[in-house]
Amino acid sequence: MEAHVLHIGVDDCHRVAVLRSVGYRVDECATLPQMARALKGANPTDAVFLTESNNISQEKAISLAREHSPTPLILFQSSNQETTYKQFDLVIEPLTSPGRWLREVRGLVERSRLLRTQSPVIREQWRHMRSPRILELDPLSERTQRLEANLLRLWNPQQGGR
Repeated sequence: MEAHVLHIGVDDCHRVAVLRSVGYRVDECATLPQMARALKGANPTDAVFLTESNNISQEKAISLAREHSPTPLILFQSSNQETTYKQFDLVIEPLTSPGRWLREVRGLVERSRLLRTQSPVIREQWRHMRSPRILELDPLSERTQRLEANLLRLWNPQQGGR
C-alpha cells in the first residue's frame, strides 16, 4: 500500500521495517519537537504511529497528533498494562502478528482516506438537507434517506461500507 506515515517512539520490535517492506513511506521521529515539525510539514500523512515508550509523553504526542493531523492515530502497545486507550483509533497489542495488524492498519487508512475525501461533499449535502425549506417539504424524502444511509455506511464500515 502506498501511504505516508509518521512514527514516533523506540521501534524495538522492528515494526517500521515491516511497514516499509509492504510499501509504506515512514518518517521516523525521536522527539516530540521532531514530530511537531513533521506534522506541520508540507507532506501530509495518512497515519501517525506511536510506539509506547518511557521517553515519550504519550499525552503530549496524542495532543500534537490530534492538533495537527486529521489522520488516524495508532498505538503500538509495549506492555499489557491496563490503560485507557480511547484516544487512539487503533491499538496494536504486543505479540500481534504483522499480518493481522497490517490488515487492520490498511483498512483504517483506507476508511480514513475515504472519509477525508468525501467529508466536504457530505457536509455540503447535510447543510443543504438541513435547510428549513427542504425540511418543511419532506423531512423523510428519498434524498434525506440516501444521505443518512451514506453517513451510516461511512461511519460503520462493518455494516455495508467499503
